[in-house]
Amino acid sequence: MSLRGESASKPVNLDEDKGGDRWVLSPIADFTTLDVFEFLGNVTSNRIKTFSDFQALTEVYRDSAAGECMVNIYFSGRAESKTSCGARHGCWTCTRVSTDRSMENMLQEESGKYLWMKPLNAFRNYLKARHYDPKARNWLARTVNPQTGMIKVSPNAYSPDFTLELLRYALSIDAEEAVWAQANRKAPRFQLLGLKEVMAISLLWGRYAYQEPFTALREYKEIFEQGKRYPIPDDYEIYERKDLDVSLSMEVPFVDRHFNDFVEGLRDSSAAVGDSERLVEKNGIYYTDANTADEFSLDDEGVELFFDFELDRALEYYGPHTDTAPSEVVHYLIRYGAAQINKGGHSEWDRILRVGNQIHRHGLKPYLHDAKALVERLTEIFNLHRLEHLYVIEAPPMPRSMLQLKAAA
Repeated sequence: MSLRGESASKPVNLDEDKGGDRWVLSPIADFTTLDVFEFLGNVTSNRIKTFSDFQALTEVYRDSAAGECMVNIYFSGRAESKTSCGARHGCWTCTRVSTDRSMENMLQEESGKYLWMKPLNAFRNYLKARHYDPKARNWLARTVNPQTGMIKVSPNAYSPDFTLELLRYALSIDAEEAVWAQANRKAPRFQLLGLKEVMAISLLWGRYAYQEPFTALREYKEIFEQGKRYPIPDDYEIYERKDLDVSLSMEVPFVDRHFNDFVEGLRDSSAAVGDSERLVEKNGIYYTDANTADEFSLDDEGVELFFDFELDRALEYYGPHTDTAPSEVVHYLIRYGAAQINKGGHSEWDRILRVGNQIHRHGLKPYLHDAKALVERLTEIFNLHRLEHLYVIEAPPMPRSMLQLKAAA
């Protein structure tokens, strides 16, 4: 609170520096920790009447401390140390701590009232165990050296296979919760991923060439509509920081003569073939005229309409074509109007799509999780076809349409 400048007597606009309008008044801004506990004690003992009896809060703290009083825990100096974000409860996916003791204690509570969180804890523990697994990493960087056409091989985000595995676990957990809710005629107690999030995953997987078009949405339908389930394994290896060599970094050839072809970036070739592509010019380069917002987002109405009227057709169309570029899902959803890129982000999306299409064109996806195999594969590609893969570092002028490209030919 003090870092944000909050006050007990004066409203403060937390988003003033962003031009926003988010006002807060913080009655306990000047309280010490002891003041907070004293206030809670007075309320729970009925000495003070206020908006809540704080019984639920007291129970959560007690149960997360294996039944001990939260005040006693605090004064004994055994309070759970805070994570870097300062939170003690709520972030069930946090991997900054080795063991989520609060969650573990709550799961051991005698009445079993927290057992519904067990799948969440299992997911978190598995994620933590694999976090430093070298095979769970994508070893290809996302930035190409514009002077040399080289790219770095070093530990990056999670790998395509691992992210698919995590998605399946998360959707299976959600599906089981939905079954429970229906059987008990109650609202689900949690939802990890909604339709909007699954569509966003599909689009981002396409952007980075992680999966075939609409893979995440196909997984969603198979799990929720066809009953597939992917249980988190009980036995798995736990990796530590020392197992992931973060110092490993080397450059390998990546850019070939097709890298800067105009259809390899943020250009919709399907629309361009019919001369129906909407274009926008940025610094002398033409891009697909995508809808924009303050940040990458999906339109709520567009998502609903897509699921109701377009998803089955999209899955049927792309299903048999396993060689289709993953980036097709990006163009599809932008063309449909469901996706919005960040304002001024055309060149960045174009750059990332070129890297992704290069990954797809050279069949690099099976090697992304293995640094040695990835280096060997890229070296092999550029050694065997050295004459064919001449570097074209400077981007050629972008034709306005496919018809102009044909005319130039």
